[in-house]
Amino acid sequence: MNTFRSLSALALAATIGLASCDLHVPTSLAVNPFAKTTHRSIQEFVDAQGTYCFPDGAGGCVLFVPPVENYIGWGSPSQDRSVSMDYAGVANRHIVSASGGTVDLGTSYAGSITEKTLDDGRALVSVDLKTKNALTYAVAPIDEFADGTLLFGNRAPAVAAGATPAMGDCHLTFDFILAHPGDPLPDMLQILAFPTTGQEVRRLTFEGSAKGPLHAAFGVVEGTAGRLQVTQIGNFQSKSKSPTWDGFPAEHVNITVGN
Repeated sequence: MNTFRSLSALALAATIGLASCDLHVPTSLAVNPFAKTTHRSIQEFVDAQGTYCFPDGAGGCVLFVPPVENYIGWGSPSQDRSVSMDYAGVANRHIVSASGGTVDLGTSYAGSITEKTLDDGRALVSVDLKTKNALTYAVAPIDEFADGTLLFGNRAPAVAAGATPAMGDCHLTFDFILAHPGDPLPDMLQILAFPTTGQEVRRLTFEGSAKGPLHAAFGVVEGTAGRLQVTQIGNFQSKSKSPTWDGFPAEHVNITVGN
């Protein structure tokens, strides 16, 4: 059974509790109002995605949905389903390569990155990424991206072979800390699951909507037109010790019939 796939599953993978957000409490953050602010290219962040080798414990790398390189998926525990939206074009790169260039979804990006120097010498980075034409698919049960039952859309290898894709637009915001200003921007998988010394995650939000084919497992005729909407809000900054505190107050993956 494949596991470590969505933000929820990363909690198990790295024992950092992202699903219930019992992540280690970040150190205090002091931002000098006169701190140096620089702007970095959104392409630098996009290019870093799909590059991290998620360790398998035996000196190799785990691929969540082989042969596609890894990127973060999103889960809804209450609905027992997950969704993958190709926010950085990792899946589309595979589709283009595997199809010999005959299939290209035209995934594109826009956005901005600011970096502010902190009083402790580190850097607070804020990413605002908007993606269009992102390959999208949803599965059940939660976190079974490779082996789960498809509810909506199709995986990248199938699309490269001619299956109909579900496509959508999404918006990602991600605030995190680097050990030093100007450090290379990280793969999200790395900094979320295995932060190195000086790195911290502060806040993460994701919203997206897509249109595409539904599958019979959703309770409709195979190929029925459907819509998907996902919302995820993660706050990693609270010092709350309440057992009922939820660092992910929004984890929705809604699927409906309709064009």
